[in-house]
Amino acid sequence: MTKESFMLIGGFLFTLVLGTILFLYYTSPITPLNQGTVSFRVIEEGLYAQNAPERKNFRITNNEQLSMAWERAVGQDNPPPVIDFNEEQVLAVFAGDRSSAGYDIEVVKVEDTPDARSVFIRVTEPGSNCVLSQAITSPFVLVSVPASDLPLKRFEEVVTSHCE
Repeated sequence: MTKESFMLIGGFLFTLVLGTILFLYYTSPITPLNQGTVSFRVIEEGLYAQNAPERKNFRITNNEQLSMAWERAVGQDNPPPVIDFNEEQVLAVFAGDRSSAGYDIEVVKVEDTPDARSVFIRVTEPGSNCVLSQAITSPFVLVSVPASDLPLKRFEEVVTSHCE
């Protein structure tokens, strides 16, 4: 074999190895820290908050705040759950008083980006053709999420239920 053949084969192998490395590097799923979907669990939800007449959201980072939000949600009769605030925090979402049944509120998704923790909330309202009881309702949900110092951003979607 000649010197030119060795150089040609060497160049080909170098290109093949370099191409493989670049392909693997740029196509591997790399998720930066503090980014992606955040797991959460519902710790309490209901349609009749005891003392939450206005639409409000709270980030709860200690037991005193949890006691206040818990009292807003379910009253004083039941104690709040035990939360390790070194590991978790609670997001409390209150829809406020509504003039009839047919309303609901839920946390659909929580996502972290390097800049913020985004909370996606869905508010359900009754459609005009729904037959509803004329009772005051006040939907709420409290969810536990991993602790974070990221600022919160709220994204709210309002959907209308279409009753038959």
